[in-house]
Amino acid sequence: MNSNEPNSQIPTGNGTTPAQNQPSPQPSSQPSPPPAAVTVLNGGITEESSRLAEELESTRKALKERELRMMELEDENFRIKQATGAKPAPAAPAPPAKKKGIRWTFFHEEE
Repeated sequence: MNSNEPNSQIPTGNGTTPAQNQPSPQPSSQPSPPPAAVTVLNGGITEESSRLAEELESTRKALKERELRMMELEDENFRIKQATGAKPAPAAPAPPAKKKGIRWTFFHEEE
């Protein structure tokens, strides 16, 4: 055997191997999960989660009512415009294009 090998079995004199080469003892049973994990796994509804669910539902209702009111106002606006015959204002005409002149350059000779 080579004494430079890290995992070699070197006798210690009393017939045992060093502690680093001994397998670690296995636990006899698995540790119990933390209490929060048990609650999540069991699916119990807490007071906070029920409060958050109610808050979410009320927010959804408010948004739905708001969207509905906006659609009603848009419909009413459209009907009023149709009844009065109001037409949208014509768009402003585009400004006339500028006349392009001669572009003088450094190398252009004047006459």
